Amino acid sequence: MKHLKTQAAVLTAVLVLSLFAGTTLTAASDGEKGEETKTETAIAEGADWLVARQSENGGWTPFSVSKNNALAVRAFVATGNTSSPKYALLLSKLKALQAPDGSWDENVRATSEAIWALVEAGEEPDSPIMLNAVTWLKDHVDFSDTTEGSTATVSIILIALIKAGEPKSSQVIMDGVNWLKTNQNDDGYWGGYQGDVSTWAGHGSSPIIALCLADSPSSSEVQKAVSWWELRLPTDNWPDIHGLEAFIAAGSESNIQTAISYVLSNQHSDGGWPHCWDWPTRNGETAKAVTALTDAGYTNGAVDKGMSWIEDHITEEGVYVGEYEHPGVISWCSSGLLQVNTTNASSSVQKAVDLLKSIQGSGGSWAWTIYHSGHVDITGLVLWSLNNYGLPSSSPIIQQGASFIIKAQNSDGGWGVYPTGTASTVSNTNYALLGLISAGYTTSNPSLVKGLDYLSRESTAGNWGNTFETALATIIFQETGYNETLLNHSTGWLRANQNEDGGWGSAKGETSTTSSTALALVALNQTGETGLKIARGAAWLVAAQNEDEDGGGRGWSNLPGIPCSNPGQTAQAVWALSVANYTLEIELNLTLDKETYYPGETVKINVSSPDADEIATLNGTVTDAEGNFTNLSFDSNFTANYELTADAAPGTYTVNVVARSQNGTGTATANFDVLRLFPPTVSVATDKTEYRPGETMNTTICLANPSNTSQPVVFRWWLSIPKFDYYSLGVATSPLSLPTEYDECFSFPVTVGDWGGAGFGAFWCVGLFDPETDAIICYDTSGWNYTPAQEKGREAVTPAEIADALVKRVEEVEFPI
Repeated sequence: MKHLKTQAAVLTAVLVLSLFAGTTLTAASDGEKGEETKTETAIAEGADWLVARQSENGGWTPFSVSKNNALAVRAFVATGNTSSPKYALLLSKLKALQAPDGSWDENVRATSEAIWALVEAGEEPDSPIMLNAVTWLKDHVDFSDTTEGSTATVSIILIALIKAGEPKSSQVIMDGVNWLKTNQNDDGYWGGYQGDVSTWAGHGSSPIIALCLADSPSSSEVQKAVSWWELRLPTDNWPDIHGLEAFIAAGSESNIQTAISYVLSNQHSDGGWPHCWDWPTRNGETAKAVTALTDAGYTNGAVDKGMSWIEDHITEEGVYVGEYEHPGVISWCSSGLLQVNTTNASSSVQKAVDLLKSIQGSGGSWAWTIYHSGHVDITGLVLWSLNNYGLPSSSPIIQQGASFIIKAQNSDGGWGVYPTGTASTVSNTNYALLGLISAGYTTSNPSLVKGLDYLSRESTAGNWGNTFETALATIIFQETGYNETLLNHSTGWLRANQNEDGGWGSAKGETSTTSSTALALVALNQTGETGLKIARGAAWLVAAQNEDEDGGGRGWSNLPGIPCSNPGQTAQAVWALSVANYTLEIELNLTLDKETYYPGETVKINVSSPDADEIATLNGTVTDAEGNFTNLSFDSNFTANYELTADAAPGTYTVNVVARSQNGTGTATANFDVLRLFPPTVSVATDKTEYRPGETMNTTICLANPSNTSQPVVFRWWLSIPKFDYYSLGVATSPLSLPTEYDECFSFPVTVGDWGGAGFGAFWCVGLFDPETDAIICYDTSGWNYTPAQEKGREAVTPAEIADALVKRVEEVEFPI
């Protein structure tokens, strides 16, 4: 399923200009000192960014801006606080984080959360931001296979699509409903994946909300799920909030008041809510609690205190902060900073390692927050980080963690996220094996071999579903020396699946992302790869670094150009750039005249280089969104034009140039986006639905052209009276050229005449037609009724007379188009 690619899911339409711009791509040999390269600068600034954002106790929090801002937006809307300046900041930031391809974080769950929030905020379903988001989401959804999928992912996508107006009868909705019904456990609830034991962890109330919206609150599946929740209240804060959401969605009034009391009992004195009852306040739980309480009809001071906490945790940049420190993120940051040879970085790593040691659970494990334990994947990642730091494999801390992992292994050799009741996945198995390797386990250990065999079985032609997981598996097979044939296949897959822009996405042709590119470079470096592929990947990372406005340093987000750096991606990029070993002699700067284009426009391409005199040949291609390529012809100034046809496919296009000299080769890549031409729209409405003689009928007609190019149309306005066999008469016909980004409404007052003693219903109809083919582009209708002053003893009026009278009234008004 496309939507299950968990690490760096994958489409971008973000322009990456000057990908190799000014980057010195010749690595210095050992002991050689030279001018600091841009790669070295990127590493130093990335390290500074991480150090500046480390907490006092040594941790880092994940920067889930899209999701958290979306939750906060819904809280503001639910409580009616949309006039707050902080709300405007939140909403603006959420919209700014949308990639040109329509996604958020090119991740289906983040995109779904954003759609849900924007719908609640009043974003029109036919606005470009929503059309692009829904289009992207539907392109990355496949629920038809009920044996694959995540309950959380399926549920949140269903909620988003239904909220955005997707009909219940559509195939994607029916497939999603079937997935949830098929994978509901006998006890009434769902596990994280098919076959997992029932839990609220990860998906909370989302499957109930999804089924209520897409099917029916009264369905047997919903009622069974409600019963499951009834047996689990009260527990801790997490299920209480989600339980309240579930009861609200299902209309379970008898349970709502009980759930409200439990949620209120877990509110902290600062006004917020925690993830669990004795933990600190968290932004996500607070926003969800405020929204659920308000939706349940509770409006007392607890909601106001919660909203005050939310307001206080929105930054000047519009980011809703307050996540918990995450051991997994701490581990990535520790490993990344470990590669940087500075005093600040070393001190930061020491603080992080001390924190990780201090929060190990009694069973030897770690989890997704520093206040919890018991997750296999995080335990393996922490052990890997501690061993990278230099903690010996024999250390009791590492051995206890390895013991936890061994006990959690499933009978198939793989691992799920929890020690019991969760099915094996490649991701969890990768991290578990990295943990065992860090503990000194070799192929003489049966558990390690069983895990390696599980990975081997899950491989398809040398890959494990996406670049990130394939890179981790490659590191594992290289470290263990197990199955050299599979190692060669996976290494070859990584080499072959590098994108033309130099980065890696989830697979060949998928959008390049920081996580995928960084892990591919780390894995290839470990297998001894050098040269052009490493150079191009490193250059992509350098070009993708953000220009962060505050806090010091420069970080990375997973998508280039998205203004929200993340500690995990920043650490991965710093690690990859620090270990990358490459040589490239020609420096190229590739620039385009714009970031986005429309069909019919010309893309102006320019290449410059301080080594211009060395360049003997310069060749280039443009690969369009459908994979077709066109050769470029450069003039003596290293410029070329690429003409977009009138029917050019929308999406991301890649410009790739190669320069050759006697001394070597240089490449440069840039992306640009071709946007859709959104069709014009027309609407008609009357101020009332019933009129009597002598009254004024105010008819409003609106025309819009959301594209930034003018569009020729033929506008038609006609009258239809069903009572008289749908008698139809044209009112106006006009050829128009709708200007760019046009959006205007016109009002036509018409005095209602004495149109006989018999009442009738009528429709105003408007439409836009193609001026060449006369095909209808769009249309709208508005119905109204005529009620006579007297019903009896009056002479009948023909439909023609009525229509003529109406047309004359309309013609008396100046038509302003």
